[in-house]
Amino acid sequence: MQALVRDGKRPLSEFHALQSLGGFRMIDISGGPDAPQEPWSAVFGNPVRGLKVRRQIAGLDAIVAMGEDVGLPAFLGLTAYGLRLPMICILHGTYFESGKFAAIIGMVKHLKHIRFLGMSTTVIDRLVKEFGIPAARCAVGGVGIDTDFFRPEPLQGEGVIASAGVVQRDYDSLFRAVEGLDVQVELATNSSWVAPVTFASALPANVKAGELPLHTGLRDLIARSRIVVVPLHPVRYSCGYTVIGEAMAMGKPVIASRNPGHSDLIVDGETGLYVPCADPAALRAAIVRLLDDPAEAARMGEAGRRRAEAICAMAPYAQHIRGRIAALGGLASRRVAA
Repeated sequence: MQALVRDGKRPLSEFHALQSLGGFRMIDISGGPDAPQEPWSAVFGNPVRGLKVRRQIAGLDAIVAMGEDVGLPAFLGLTAYGLRLPMICILHGTYFESGKFAAIIGMVKHLKHIRFLGMSTTVIDRLVKEFGIPAARCAVGGVGIDTDFFRPEPLQGEGVIASAGVVQRDYDSLFRAVEGLDVQVELATNSSWVAPVTFASALPANVKAGELPLHTGLRDLIARSRIVVVPLHPVRYSCGYTVIGEAMAMGKPVIASRNPGHSDLIVDGETGLYVPCADPAALRAAIVRLLDDPAEAARMGEAGRRRAEAICAMAPYAQHIRGRIAALGGLASRRVAA
């Protein structure tokens, strides 16, 4: 991976940025690189494997896991093997609606060594208010973006409206918003995490959609855009954050749906615009506003780049996350497994 980052073929990941600070190391508790995907019960239900994982982690100051689908089952398994070191879950909120999360969180609430680092204020607020996790066991981590990989580039030609992503995208509202506008719209419909988006009906004449090479394809799409639009369904968890941050890092004004799980990235009217969910008329008005006022669009894009450099760039992000982990875990030496 480091070679790909060095050659400009992929961005630096958050965990590799943390590792560069020192005091963090990755631990693989799978059955190996060629092992099939398996449930957590296969790991912790097997005493030989469970004790092996315990030995890998024993002696560390804390363990951090990305995502509640990974972190919470692993933390409960480690707890069952007698570990009580600080366990910190980087929380998306994606599984808040699932029955499994509802069953697990009731136990987790009483396990004080399990703490949470949410991707946004909205996610943490819901965890505290709805699920009863004490606020003292929670903090906001934000989003890390490689602002060297995603950096401003001169716009070639007239530019397009760009959009990207799969999870909870409301592309129907975007299509209705841009139909008939004298501007080309391009969508990157694939993701490194889930299956690509497909469309059952014909797209508007000014819309082009398809899969692009991961990382470099998205960067090139954002580079040739005038505006980046992230239309979202009214869900209550984090989605669209990475695309918003990447677009801001490249100096593009962002228009996004203000859903209940919105990020802390956009400052409405300064770095971009929020519109209500499922409101094509409001989305169209926001798009036309920025198309008709290139100076305002440029001002928002420049402000977005400054904000991305300040709160999302990997160096300050990693320092922020390390500080949050240390505070949540009450750590001094900061030897952490991720």
